Amino acid sequence: MIALGSLVAVASVGSIGVFTAPEPDGPPAQLGPPSEEEPLPPPPDEVLAAVAVVGLPEALERADGVAGLTRVYGIDVTGDLEVVASEVEVTAALLDGRSVVGVVSAVSPAATAEGLVALVDDLGLVDAHRIVALTAGADRTELAPVRELLDQQVAALDLATLRAAVSSAAAGTPLDEVAAELVTPSAAVPNGEVSGPAQLRVASWDGPLGALLAAIAVATLERTGVEVEVIPIGGEGAADVVAAVSEGQADAALVIAGELPDAVELPWTRNLEAARDAFQGRFEGQVTLGAVLGPDDVGLRYLVTEDVAARFGVARLSDLIGVAPATAPVDVDGGGVREDG
Repeated sequence: MIALGSLVAVASVGSIGVFTAPEPDGPPAQLGPPSEEEPLPPPPDEVLAAVAVVGLPEALERADGVAGLTRVYGIDVTGDLEVVASEVEVTAALLDGRSVVGVVSAVSPAATAEGLVALVDDLGLVDAHRIVALTAGADRTELAPVRELLDQQVAALDLATLRAAVSSAAAGTPLDEVAAELVTPSAAVPNGEVSGPAQLRVASWDGPLGALLAAIAVATLERTGVEVEVIPIGGEGAADVVAAVSEGQADAALVIAGELPDAVELPWTRNLEAARDAFQGRFEGQVTLGAVLGPDDVGLRYLVTEDVAARFGVARLSDLIGVAPATAPVDVDGGGVREDG
């Protein structure tokens, strides 16, 4: 977790800086024998003087925010941050040319705003940003049917539906009404009752997605006759929810796998069972994860304008390495780092 205040004050970043490479006086020198492999594309005529990034503080501070751009892609942006209060301001900063890259939630309408394109996270900052059910530990056997119900609901969700739900809630539709529309008939037992506890506490974390997931969990469980109390946890998300559930403040929650403690080290998409076992082992059985990962990536999106994408040939986050100063080692495939710049 980065403390933004220790790195940079809230900045108003200037217009995008561009360096134009001079025309060479003659043909490039032959540095070695010709390669039979396909030649590399020529370097761009224009490169960015810096990668100015704009986003909400909770997005920039995440492991896959500013820290991830430096750790995985070798792009140090800590001196070129603009911290804003809404994702509408993120899109404005990009379209006005004050920033190059905007960081937004995948479920935000800003992720599909006109004139902007999302860069592919081709090196994978975090292995999986997918929804997963979380309940108190293995000794709470009565929570097994609760996890099963939440697993059914998780499997039925998709990114487009979640994005529409977040937009509807932002427009003023009561959250319980939004969530009720998302609960599928399959996520309910036939007799309308769950063979578990009569009362449950569902943890809710800060932010539009955290509130929506809590409301979905509540609506799913209430349809089965369970009385549900929402426990506001606050904080940054999954880590605080895990702490609350493991310490007995709440019984269940829907969280994001890629935001769980030490999530970067766990193979969520490659081997869910192994990742679940490793995660639960670290908490010594105090928490239990569901058996299903949501089908869509609901993490962050990294946006640039269509003009920047076309002008600099940027379609992936790794493309920024070629058009901006890289100031840190880049770990391309987990097998070591290469020095760029």
